Amino acid sequence: MTPQTTQEEKTSAQERILLAAEEQFAQNGYAGTRVSDIADKAEVNVALINYYFASKEKLYHGVLDRLFGLWEQHVSEMQWDDDDPEKVFTAYIRKHFEFKCRNLNMVRIFQWESLFNIGIYQHYINRYWEKDVFQKIDVLRRWKRLGRLNEHLNENAILAMIWGMMDRMLLSNGQSMEMFIGMPEESIGSDEMIEACTKAIIEMAVYGAIPRQSEAPAKRKAASIQIVPLDDIPGDNEEYERLLQSIAGAPEIEVVMADPEDPFAEGDHPDDALLLVALSQSGELSPRAAERLATIRAAADNGGLSEKPAAVWVMNGDREAQPMQLHLEQQLGRLGLYPLPRRLEQTAEQFGRRFAQYAKRMQANL
Repeated sequence: MTPQTTQEEKTSAQERILLAAEEQFAQNGYAGTRVSDIADKAEVNVALINYYFASKEKLYHGVLDRLFGLWEQHVSEMQWDDDDPEKVFTAYIRKHFEFKCRNLNMVRIFQWESLFNIGIYQHYINRYWEKDVFQKIDVLRRWKRLGRLNEHLNENAILAMIWGMMDRMLLSNGQSMEMFIGMPEESIGSDEMIEACTKAIIEMAVYGAIPRQSEAPAKRKAASIQIVPLDDIPGDNEEYERLLQSIAGAPEIEVVMADPEDPFAEGDHPDDALLLVALSQSGELSPRAAERLATIRAAADNGGLSEKPAAVWVMNGDREAQPMQLHLEQQLGRLGLYPLPRRLEQTAEQFGRRFAQYAKRMQANL
């Protein structure tokens, strides 16, 4: 027997053990699985399993390493880099449901862990799953701010509900599936059944259960506030996020996120209010901010911004940012807008709520 043959036999035995263990853990859970059952399934003896994996816990880690490796590759191929929720949801649900169909044991092991948390699985949740979830929730929040997601939806719960629908379909028996989907029991596992399930989940997630009243006039917002970042603000900037959330959470306020490079494209000036957001490192206006401010001046020269309520929020400092804050407020006043002065020691949340009220009062007087 050559060394190569020995290595191939070793790999083959380990692969059989891992696959058998995956089946047993999926069927019986971690606590309900015996190493002897895995040995019988893999057609090896218990001593060989102990030789390769040392313990049942380490064998469980080996199974989870393989499954989450597949999951990580799958997730990396599904980036939410488009601001069309219908397009993203449709592609995501289809691909993710197909992945779960191909890796049903992973779904079953997750269900066991949901019922009987033994602590091992949490390591993989923290390492692989949480980052992806938080990234997707950030996208959902951005869509909500842009008005592309139902404002009444809880963005933190959307993913859980989509996954819940998938898992319920996948783990149902033939009789239940016939009741849910209306297809014969013998269609279980077929391409037609998978397509029917995928379509049902997409329709619920994207279109909902209640028919849209397109003919009914939309309820008018009291004011819309257009956010114009003068600098490139990182997506994880907590101060910026708190400012936006305080405005978006105000009653009867619509938040419009402008394109920083061309905030007034095609003459699309804000209906009611304008909020400029800038970063300050040394109390001076950055070259990028100066360029974008010039675009606003051009729009004002065309008469599109006169007598509009406006405000400025300079981040990275309070007293240190005051000279730049006052300079920008004065610039807006000279352009014919009505800027709301920022108060010293005021937090981003306080200012956001105050500006939302100011915008509504100004609109009521126009």
